[in-house]
Amino acid sequence: MSGHPDNLSDSDAPKIRFAEPADAAALADLRYALRSSTGTATEPRPDFLARCTAWMENHLRDEQRWRCWVAEHDEKLLGAVWLQLVEKIPNPRAETE
Repeated sequence: MSGHPDNLSDSDAPKIRFAEPADAAALADLRYALRSSTGTATEPRPDFLARCTAWMENHLRDEQRWRCWVAEHDEKLLGAVWLQLVEKIPNPRAETE
């Protein structure tokens, strides 16, 4: 899976999909890799992965506040985007809140 995106075949292109609770361990591993690459991790990797996996499983089950999309290729997660939903602040105008 290399080269310019215009040269990728459909089989080479990453698949984008909604994350599921079953993705939590792989997502936690990606998170550890990202954050520990920019500074010294102060929490042991196994402890962080256990804590982060549980957090991600819970938040992926509850779709009220978080959404996550993953990019995968050959059933391996390459990256993710997390979006936190924020409740709308009240408005004094005649608009849906």
